[in-house]
Amino acid sequence: MYFLAGALGEVRETVRRRFPGFGKLPEDYMAVNLAVPVGDAEHPEVSDLYNRILREAWSLADHLSGHSPIHLTEIESLLKKSQSGQGQSATEACFIYPEVSANVQGFVRSQRFQPRRLPFFDTGGGTVDQSIFIFTPPGPEEHLLYLTGRVLPLGSSHIERLAAESCGKFDCQSLEFWRERKERGEPDKELREAQSWIGEKLNRGTETTLALAKQKLFVQEQLTRIRVIFGGGGHCEHPYKLV
Repeated sequence: MYFLAGALGEVRETVRRRFPGFGKLPEDYMAVNLAVPVGDAEHPEVSDLYNRILREAWSLADHLSGHSPIHLTEIESLLKKSQSGQGQSATEACFIYPEVSANVQGFVRSQRFQPRRLPFFDTGGGTVDQSIFIFTPPGPEEHLLYLTGRVLPLGSSHIERLAAESCGKFDCQSLEFWRERKERGEPDKELREAQSWIGEKLNRGTETTLALAKQKLFVQEQLTRIRVIFGGGGHCEHPYKLV
């Protein structure tokens, strides 16, 4: 909380220097968004912890700007005062959202991009992060609504791991051998079997993600026609796209 408050305090000071009249009008407003991993955003106890730390840091940002040296007891005293007098304003100014939203923003800001239902699949080496959004196209009420997200342990590194295990050699040299063949698109039986296994697991996991998203919709048919965005360094045609 201390380090976050110090950084936010520096941001506030910069804004006030650039806009000397800021804060003099009742309409002047400053807020903060904090991006968190998709898996954490889906767990209330973890998301609540992020929220609490962000609100406390926001409340003490002006006191701790630049990470000024301060005793822990003084921080505790400042926290008690802020919780009694500024808790509501900090709650309204702080917002938690899944970090994958930052990737989605680049697509939805494109003039050629107009879909309303927006699944984003981020394929990494270890996991596949799935998030479902609804995007209202540019206009007076443009917004991006986050529905749900899940982290599936089905990243691309599992393909070479499964191929190596099927051959009975699970050392670094064997993993590197299968990784190189996977990235060259070699049609080995071991790789095809590993890809098929990953594809089946991913298919079932994706169905669960979509089902969770539908539970939050008034009109479940909204997910009937969608356009999927794929990202991540581990993405490939099979099994992450074709299934």
